[in-house]
Amino acid sequence: MAVESLAKVSFVVRKSELKSFRDYLYKLGLVHIKDVSSLSEPPKIDLDEEKLIRENLAKVEYSLKVINEIAPESQAFIENFIPKRPIFTLKEVKSIKENFDLNNFYLTIKSNFENKRAIEERITSLKLRIEDLKPFQNFNFRFETLRKNKRVKVLFFYSSKKTIKELLNYNYLIENSMILEVPKEEEIFGFMFIVPASKYNELIDIIKRIPLTEINFSDLQETPLENINRFPKELSLLEKNKSLIEEELRRLCKEKDKIILFLDILRSEIFKCEAVKAFADSKRVSLIEGYIPLSLRQELINSLKANYPKIYFEIEEAEKDPFVPVKLKNNDFFRPFEFLIRMFGVPKYGEVDPTPFTAILFLVLFGIAFGDLFYGLFLSLACLYFMKRYHYDKGTVDFFKIFYYTGLSASFFGLITGSWGGDLVSESYLSPNSPILKVKNSLIIIDPLKNIMAMLVAIILLGVVSQMYGIFIAMFSNIKDRNYKDAIFDQLSWLIFIPGGVVVAGNFLAKEVFPQKLVTLGLAALIIGIIMIFIGGFLKSKSPINRIIKGFLNIYGILSSYGVSSFLADSLSYLRLLALSVATSSMAMSFNLVAFMFKDIKVIGPIFVILMLIIAHLLNLLLSILGAFVHPVRLLFYEFFGRFYGDGGNEFRAFSEIRKNVIVKEELE
Repeated sequence: MAVESLAKVSFVVRKSELKSFRDYLYKLGLVHIKDVSSLSEPPKIDLDEEKLIRENLAKVEYSLKVINEIAPESQAFIENFIPKRPIFTLKEVKSIKENFDLNNFYLTIKSNFENKRAIEERITSLKLRIEDLKPFQNFNFRFETLRKNKRVKVLFFYSSKKTIKELLNYNYLIENSMILEVPKEEEIFGFMFIVPASKYNELIDIIKRIPLTEINFSDLQETPLENINRFPKELSLLEKNKSLIEEELRRLCKEKDKIILFLDILRSEIFKCEAVKAFADSKRVSLIEGYIPLSLRQELINSLKANYPKIYFEIEEAEKDPFVPVKLKNNDFFRPFEFLIRMFGVPKYGEVDPTPFTAILFLVLFGIAFGDLFYGLFLSLACLYFMKRYHYDKGTVDFFKIFYYTGLSASFFGLITGSWGGDLVSESYLSPNSPILKVKNSLIIIDPLKNIMAMLVAIILLGVVSQMYGIFIAMFSNIKDRNYKDAIFDQLSWLIFIPGGVVVAGNFLAKEVFPQKLVTLGLAALIIGIIMIFIGGFLKSKSPINRIIKGFLNIYGILSSYGVSSFLADSLSYLRLLALSVATSSMAMSFNLVAFMFKDIKVIGPIFVILMLIIAHLLNLLLSILGAFVHPVRLLFYEFFGRFYGDGGNEFRAFSEIRKNVIVKEELE
């Protein structure tokens, strides 16, 4: 449950071996590469290698685009959040790399897709041409004959609005051409203009200003009717060819998973190719630096001796440095909660890993905000189902584990607060002598709807404890770094002051709540804490006057890492949990009340009650999950992390193949 210790590794590689050694490190997958290019010019990227990879990547991306257009996959609702990823074994991956001809696949799918597009365009063009020709089918002229006539030109125009009467306004047009109306289904479709060749250009200018849309028949032969009769045969042949091409494309689409695998492979190859940008170069050798988990030090040494026995390398324990990457190391229970840490930012190397502390506090905060037995059990069971369904995906399983645990926490808080689907298990809907009701009542410790003040005080105390929890972690971290001054005067002082202040304030607000001895002890702790906090500010200056001023400012919180103002504001901020808890229960109770209003309706009444309860509670559950996640996370990031945690670390990333779109499961021996 800590940040894993790392070792710094340095390799000096002959330039002739650089590419093969880079590939070796990539295949080994143990080293996080450090950027040392600032020491000298980095080695040049093999442009031929990069060009080939990028060309293949472009082929893969084009192929996937075609596949998604030809055979789009419908997604289940959950897949909008957890995209479906193909699963391969290592043996399958190796076989696909060796035997699948990516270039041939690309050329085949590209050729078929382009042919399909061309056929579709031709089909659309023919159908439009048939529609254009239909109004002229009763004319017996031949298109090639019209074009051969040198004395006149025949033009065809479409217009659904213009009439011959409107064209009479253009005197020059009427006097120098013959206009024929072309009907279509008892409406004016357009016009034929028979124009003298000598007047052609002048009349064209007038016609364009009307305006009308010209129909171009310059590529046609024969009569309009003969063309109309001829086109369906061509359409039939085109549709048949299109069907054959689509069948071939659907066959090619079955290789989608392999193409997705190549997408990951080639993007990883780009990553490998560009890794040399982080190396340092000299005339004869190149320098590579990086980090490995200290526990894998001997494994790396053994591998180097077996594969590169003559290479020079050094391995030493990494020192605390902001640039050293961070590799979180937690057990199976705490590991899923690393998700929350990454949302905020991983710690710097050498700092405390907040994952275990965050996990415990998050479970408590979420449980209070979402506290309901039925809701919590439903959430845990749903997550258990998805954990089994996506068992092959470690990241997805870890994500659902978070909510599996929080569901159990919510169930616990539902038990002790008496919220079972709101008041679904109560005297309002069950007999007072019901065994389940007796069990429920026996488990209640505090009912927030009946004893709101007690719940309010409990939440504030939780806020106080969580603040002290964060301060304690900060003190532990400072002691670990031998920063005893801050540990005593910036953290221990507040750990003494806060409980003393709580006891004194509690005694002031409610006399005789605490024993007199405890009040006396609390007052002493309060005074000692104030003195220590004052000393902490006092030591931050050399001027006597400034020392006194800074001592008081330290108490307020301007100079200290904490302060009275921060303590009050942060502790009261936890009251949002009470609001969420009450809102969840109140909404559930309202839905119960409305649903049972229909129970006396004959036949359909009970069915309607059950359906309404399911739908309404499901809606309330989804809304409550959102609030119960967002607000505890906010409390963690602002009120809790602010006491001890500063992000800014660089997460450890092994130089190896990246698998974002596929899952490769290890083969069982």
